[in-house]
Amino acid sequence: GEIYFLLLKFSNDYSQRKIVGTYMTCFDALNFQKSPNSKFLISELLTQFQLQNVTRELNKALSAFSVNLCPIDWAIATGHWGCGVFGGEKELKFVIQWMAASACGRKINYFMFSDANTNNSVSQMIAVINSLGGCSISKMFHVLCLYQEFLMKEYNSFGDRDSNKSLVEFVISQLRD
Repeated sequence: GEIYFLLLKFSNDYSQRKIVGTYMTCFDALNFQKSPNSKFLISELLTQFQLQNVTRELNKALSAFSVNLCPIDWAIATGHWGCGVFGGEKELKFVIQWMAASACGRKINYFMFSDANTNNSVSQMIAVINSLGGCSISKMFHVLCLYQEFLMKEYNSFGDRDSNKSLVEFVISQLRD
């Protein structure tokens, strides 16, 4: 995979720039990079949804978003954290960051750039949640746990998936029931 820091270029001295109302925080993501010598492995997807991994990623996002050095009314600006070379599942990373920002009482500006598919599915999920009057963080976490169980049942002994229900589709169906 690409190494992002090799792509950075120096343009001018940072001290010459005046940045107002900005606080930067950085946090790493678990590496779920696909095996280079095989087709997509079921275990790579299932591993992302394991309780200990979801909890770890959620705790990292909570720590990053709960910074007391900036006003609470500042929104979190983020995007597909851990979804590039680390192979993170985009819908899962969105939900984790949305939960963390909500727990911290912060708005989130989630930048998907040219990812129309994820943008459309996430927008649909948000619309459904809004139409239902919202969803608690604990309920969403419970649905993530249910989705991991669902995925484990979805794969047959040959490693083929019996359906292609995405996380967002699963969340919507669970919340509507």
